[in-house]
Amino acid sequence: MFLIFGLAHATGCSRTDAPPASVPQEDVRPKPEKGAPHVLPRQSTPVQLAVKHARRHALFQLHKVTTITIELNADARAALRHEPRKYTRGTVRVGDKSLTDVGVRLKGHRSFRTLGERPSFILDFTRFAPKRRVFGLRKLVLNAMVEDPTFVRETLGYQLFRRAGVPAPRTGYAALRVNGAGAQLYLLVEPVDKFFLKRGYKSAKGNLYEGEYGCDLHADDVWGFDLDAGKDTSRSDLKALVARMPGGVTVVFGDGPGAMDRDRTLAFLAMSVVVGDFDGYEHHHNYYLYHQPKKDRWALMPWGLDRIFFQALTPFSSEGLLARMCFRDLSCRLAYIKKLQGAVALLDAADLPGQVSAIDALIGDTIAGERPSPHVVSKRKAKRLELLQFVAQRRHKLSKWTGCLRGGVELDRDQDGYGCMDCDDRDPKVHPGATETCDGVDNDCSGLADDAPSCPCTVKEDDEVRFELCDLPMPWLQAAKFCEAKGMRLARIDSKTQSKLLYRAARRIRKTRWWIGLNDRKEEDRFVWRGEGQATFTYWKSGEPSNIACGEDCAVLAKRGKGRWIDSHCGLHRAFICRAVAPAETLRRQRSKGVSPSTR
Repeated sequence: MFLIFGLAHATGCSRTDAPPASVPQEDVRPKPEKGAPHVLPRQSTPVQLAVKHARRHALFQLHKVTTITIELNADARAALRHEPRKYTRGTVRVGDKSLTDVGVRLKGHRSFRTLGERPSFILDFTRFAPKRRVFGLRKLVLNAMVEDPTFVRETLGYQLFRRAGVPAPRTGYAALRVNGAGAQLYLLVEPVDKFFLKRGYKSAKGNLYEGEYGCDLHADDVWGFDLDAGKDTSRSDLKALVARMPGGVTVVFGDGPGAMDRDRTLAFLAMSVVVGDFDGYEHHHNYYLYHQPKKDRWALMPWGLDRIFFQALTPFSSEGLLARMCFRDLSCRLAYIKKLQGAVALLDAADLPGQVSAIDALIGDTIAGERPSPHVVSKRKAKRLELLQFVAQRRHKLSKWTGCLRGGVELDRDQDGYGCMDCDDRDPKVHPGATETCDGVDNDCSGLADDAPSCPCTVKEDDEVRFELCDLPMPWLQAAKFCEAKGMRLARIDSKTQSKLLYRAARRIRKTRWWIGLNDRKEEDRFVWRGEGQATFTYWKSGEPSNIACGEDCAVLAKRGKGRWIDSHCGLHRAFICRAVAPAETLRRQRSKGVSPSTR
């Protein structure tokens, strides 16, 4: 009876006994048989696969908090302090299973914490015992949720993606003790591994790429993606997909082999907007790209959803190449808006307030055992309220863009002929192709107001040098051409004093990173100023330039660098600073005074 029941869930069959309203039906599965072995043959029969699925699910459910302990000896602790992302040996207990020689390392980028704080962990059960599986898993991710004071964002977010037809990890909760310390609440996140891929895509033989730090379908980014699974180390499949990009929507989302799965891609983009995943593909970060070998199609998947449900993204703000390509094409845009309407309906139907209450009941004792301070408790309540308000307002806030499609029929309220391509269907003077009039309105529906070179940017002068600070986020090369269209250049900076001056001026406009003209696009590590020669003055932040992930060939004023610079992926959309070009008479004056001429 158990095997048949487990098989029903593994193959997507439904059950007749409905779960409680507060718990999603897809998250209700049987417990594994007591004492069942944890190592299965490599070639599993359907029944064995069902058993394996049930065991794996034992950790990823919303009915219990799993007890986990990690013991690290002095050598292991010293190793993690020295190289926190390199595996060391530890003794781990998961539930009633005690394991020695488990690979343990720390994880995180922005959320990284040291061993002495509250770090996130990756446990690799196979690192020092290749044939070992625990609950059917090779690895287990334990998130400390330092970026998620609500403790529910990832659980709710991944569930919504799954409901939209996008494969996404399952989650559970754990009470983790490290070296005998008190138990702390952690989130268990299902790894995106072969079993996950087989469940979501019927095959795990394709290449799985992880996108980080600006990685997108640029030719220069092919080798910057992490190859997390797959045997084609030549990346010929990814190269072929990138080669499709110049062909536009009909080639990239077409019916031919090697194209994107349009239905799943649009579902992914739509749900990303609905939950407010600004730290995901929206900004070329925290996502997976999988090549489905059986269909010969590509799909996007979410990852790292600990910063959702508070930033209200607009539907067409994504910087992702696939998204922007789709938004420019009417047919694709209409299909996307339809997916967006469906994603909003899924959000409304999910009863997130009820689920938050159910999760609270589950994890309450573990949290209480940590004895959080009144400040921490107050912050958590405030963030929970913020999340629920975000959800309650989402349909209304998105209706401005989804209202142009009713019953599958495109509407054009202002009768300007642009319908759903319009960014303001109440004003016939605002539409794609309209002239920017420098009035603070996005007249041409480019996504930016006053983005014509004739429109003024904020002026800042330093020692007769005129700069213009343009809060018009765009890729580096586009920003450089914009400055040149204004008769200026993407800024060269001559001194620390000048850099600090511009930094302070930029922060008064927006606290973000700002493009300057320095780059090493043509030759790695040889930084030059746009339109000029090699840089003789630089003001890098400590550890920069770092050139991580998909390559960072263009310089910006760091967000918190007090005028110092860091390198960044040139394809990211950022504000920028232009510098005026000196008139000939100024150059002649400089020469007559014996001053080396410079571009002013």
